Amino acid sequence: MQELLDMAIKLHTIFIGCMLIIGVVNLFIILSDAKNFSKKIKFLNPIYYMFFAAIGFTGVIILGVMHLKISHASALMIGVFLVIFIMSIKLYKVYKKASLQQYRTYAKRKYLLDLGLMLLTISLVYMV
Repeated sequence: MQELLDMAIKLHTIFIGCMLIIGVVNLFIILSDAKNFSKKIKFLNPIYYMFFAAIGFTGVIILGVMHLKISHASALMIGVFLVIFIMSIKLYKVYKKASLQQYRTYAKRKYLLDLGLMLLTISLVYMV
């Protein structure tokens, strides 16, 4: 059981790192003045959300192995996960209904908030 927990924590950490890297690349593409940023975002967004789903899956495995003991760190991670999930739904709605300029504006805020929340969570969890 300990091996499963160690492997899940290791994978969880790797997926968070990958999601941070893809988030920084997404933010760089959105901040650049490229005219074809939409094609690049359409390519990178599924990768970003694949890692996001993997983080959620490994988090559920870790919670299951820990017998659903929710510490302050776990509650913080669940809260950050929900904020990112809700903002992603709103970003998708903006992408479908609004102009690319409005999407770019909202996406800048969303990815900055995502990266900030993930870095804050990592720093708080590993400091404790």
